Amino acid sequence: MQPEHIDRYKAVGRNIAFYRKSMGYSQDALADKVGISRTHLSRIETASCAASLDILFNLADVLDIDPCLFFQNIGWKSDGATEKEHALISDLTKCVIRHMREP
Repeated sequence: MQPEHIDRYKAVGRNIAFYRKSMGYSQDALADKVGISRTHLSRIETASCAASLDILFNLADVLDIDPCLFFQNIGWKSDGATEKEHALISDLTKCVIRHMREP
């Protein structure tokens, strides 16, 4: 992992954590379904290590999302929105995802 990309790794990790939580998975449960340890998933989410494409694809498959979503909003802190606005967007996204998954 190259130091100049650490902010990007952190953003990917935040996105993974966001979708994991939105889908109601604990780190243990998601890691088990993907075939990695909870510690490895935690390290990916906190940008302590890099994730392979295979792991990213497996995470996306289990979460039933497009893997491209892990790379959305890289650099979101520079988009001019406040933390409160980002929290609202996050909450709305979670609601939409839950609603889409209801039978």
